[in-house]
Amino acid sequence: MGEMRRGQALNAINEVITGADLALSVEPRWHINFKNRYLKGSNTLLNAGWSLGLPMQLSAMVFRPDMPILFNAKIAPTINYRYAFSKKFYSEFSVGRAFNSSPLYKYDNLHIGLKAAYVFK
Repeated sequence: MGEMRRGQALNAINEVITGADLALSVEPRWHINFKNRYLKGSNTLLNAGWSLGLPMQLSAMVFRPDMPILFNAKIAPTINYRYAFSKKFYSEFSVGRAFNSSPLYKYDNLHIGLKAAYVFK
C-alpha cells in the first residue's frame, strides 16, 4: 500500500512538472574583476570575466486546462563567468543556489545556466 501512494505522488509531481511557464526575470550583477582586467589590458569586451548575480524570477505555470495556474517567485544568488569570442558573440556559465516560494518547486534548488548569445548592434 505504501508503494502505491509513493507511485501516485511521483505521478502527480511529473504531471505538474510537465507544464509550461510564463516568466518575468531580472538579474542585477556585480562584475568582480572588471576594473582589474581593464587596467591590465585584458579582454573586457561585452563585460567578459567573473561576476556575482542575483537573478529574480516571477513565473506562472499555465497552459494546463486541467489544473489551476501555479505561481512561483525564485531568487538565486549565482557566480557567473562570461567569455567573449568576438565583438558580437559570447558564452556564459552560471551556478548558484535557488530559493523558491512554491512548495511544488522545493526540489528545484540548484541554478545552473549556460548561454551562448549574439549581440545585434
